[in-house]
Amino acid sequence: MIVRAIVLKNASVTGVCSSNVQDAAGTTGYQIGRVLAGKTLYAALHTLSSSTGNTITVRILSASSSAMGALNPGTCQIGFTAQSCRTAEWATPIPGPLSSDHEFWKLVWNTSTTGRNFLGWISIEGDSAV
Repeated sequence: MIVRAIVLKNASVTGVCSSNVQDAAGTTGYQIGRVLAGKTLYAALHTLSSSTGNTITVRILSASSSAMGALNPGTCQIGFTAQSCRTAEWATPIPGPLSSDHEFWKLVWNTSTTGRNFLGWISIEGDSAV
C-alpha cells in the first residue's frame, strides 16, 4: 500500500533531547485534517539512531484546535512501541470516524538521553473533508 505521508517530526539530522516532549513547533498542532467515516489514519515511526540502554517513546495526538498545551494536550490516537534500537514501526491503521472536530495533529516523545534521531509521520487517506 502506498500512502501520502505528512512528516510531523524530522529529527533525522539533529537529534532530540530528553527534555523536549513537544513537537518541533512547541505546543502547536498541524492542521492536517479529520478522520471521518470512509477515511483511515496511518502512521509510522523510523528510529534512525540509538544508544545503549536508552529508549524513545513516541505518541501521536489530535485536538480540535492548534493550541495544544497544558490545558489542551490533545487525545492520544497512536502510541508506538518504545524503541531501543534502529528500527521502524508501522502503526495499526485506524479507520474513521474518530472525533469529527479533531483536525490538528502533533507528535510528542520522551527519551532518556540526548541525540536521538527519528522520523515520524502520519497519513489520512480517503475522501477529503478538510
